[in-house]
Amino acid sequence: MGVLTFLLNRQPTLKRFGELQDIQIDKKNKTIDIDFLLKGESISQRFQIFYSIENSFFIVKKIICEKEWMQASLDFILKKEIKFSLTLPFFEKILALLF
Repeated sequence: MGVLTFLLNRQPTLKRFGELQDIQIDKKNKTIDIDFLLKGESISQRFQIFYSIENSFFIVKKIICEKEWMQASLDFILKKEIKFSLTLPFFEKILALLF
């Protein structure tokens, strides 16, 4: 388990849904591939996040999941981009690991 995986698994929001198994960040293509073991499941699910960083924001453009029903749920919930301020202490720690 890498340092980033360890830090993210300590976040209460992620713990609520399960455990991060692996994370791969492709800065060139601005994608994040995540293997996440959801509570109650025996096999981890793969998610791909498309993102951008603009000004002081980390912006989630789209999330893709390999499970059809979960993709339909994500598409329904995430009708527009999600912005996170990079000035929050949590994101400052993550950015220090990435760049």
